[in-house]
Amino acid sequence: MRSADRLLAGLAVLVLVLARWSTATIEVRAPQPRLMVPPLTLPTVVRHGVLASGETLATLVGRLGLSPSEMLPWLAAVRTQIDPRALPVGLVAEAVFDVHGAVNALRLTPDWRSTVVVERSGATLVGRREERPVEREVVVVRGTVQSSLFDAIAAAGEGDTLAVALADLFQWDIDFHREVRSGDTFAILVERIRSAGRTVGYGPVIAASYDNRGKRFTAVRYAFAGGRPSYYDERGRPVMVTADGVVTFRGWRGGGGNTVEVRHAGGYVTAYLHLSRFGPGVHPGARVEQGQVVGYVGATGLATGPHLDYRITQNGTHLNPLSIGRDPAPPLPSQEEARFTAWAQQVLPLLQAPGLLPAGRVAALQAAAPAPFHG
Repeated sequence: MRSADRLLAGLAVLVLVLARWSTATIEVRAPQPRLMVPPLTLPTVVRHGVLASGETLATLVGRLGLSPSEMLPWLAAVRTQIDPRALPVGLVAEAVFDVHGAVNALRLTPDWRSTVVVERSGATLVGRREERPVEREVVVVRGTVQSSLFDAIAAAGEGDTLAVALADLFQWDIDFHREVRSGDTFAILVERIRSAGRTVGYGPVIAASYDNRGKRFTAVRYAFAGGRPSYYDERGRPVMVTADGVVTFRGWRGGGGNTVEVRHAGGYVTAYLHLSRFGPGVHPGARVEQGQVVGYVGATGLATGPHLDYRITQNGTHLNPLSIGRDPAPPLPSQEEARFTAWAQQVLPLLQAPGLLPAGRVAALQAAAPAPFHG
């Protein structure tokens, strides 16, 4: 073999040796997995309670586990958001404790509208209101009375507060304690408010009718410039509803059971007897507005069954509501007659068919409404 060939052969062997050595000594390491430790979440204890009749908020939070000295700053923080004297029976309270037994948060839900939340932030307590998510729908409720208005409303799948609203509309035309007859019919156009799949409240009645012993009564909610929403019949005549006033009594009154009395202008006093519970914010000295719920129908005291016992006096003399007339609602100005008639012609025909209104129809009504559906 020539010297050149030997040199080439030697170089080839050297390349092979270097390649083998390089392959044998290069180590490719796979990336090592990183161990991620999530933040430690300490367990908490949540205690629930419901405000009972005659109970104070201090008593309720005491039942949840707060000591008298511990609850003072929490109650002070609550007072920045809500009046503890005006809390309704049935209010749901929730206290959150850490592993050491210290209170971290207090939540109070007085009604479907909002929840009052007080939380610990360092060395201070911070309160706020959280609006509760709700769904609003406009519905026509129709029914026929068999035994009572409240039973008929319940048979239609609705709550007592809607029965009270309907009775309030026509109380000056019909004595719902004595004149309701089997076979009476009613229809109500109203905004229904739902949360978590159940009805939690209603907006003001938009329009309604009641047929009693062959006579029809109607009410349409309407507002004109400079005036608040009021009710008028299909001809534009005012419909009388109980006026604003100041609560003078709230409590138990012998055979009348749970009773609320409201003082109005002109020496008038209205009384609501046999209530199952009182409305939110109703206490002596509180001002209540026309249409506000002051209580819920019941059978407390000497009552054989749930019913609305409504009484009115003037300067201590008992009066028949039908004899008082239609006074508080302002008369419809002549320049508003055409606009009112157009609105009434939109809403009154809707009372003929029960059920939910389609979204498009609701949007059209809201655009034309002289007063908002939610009050």
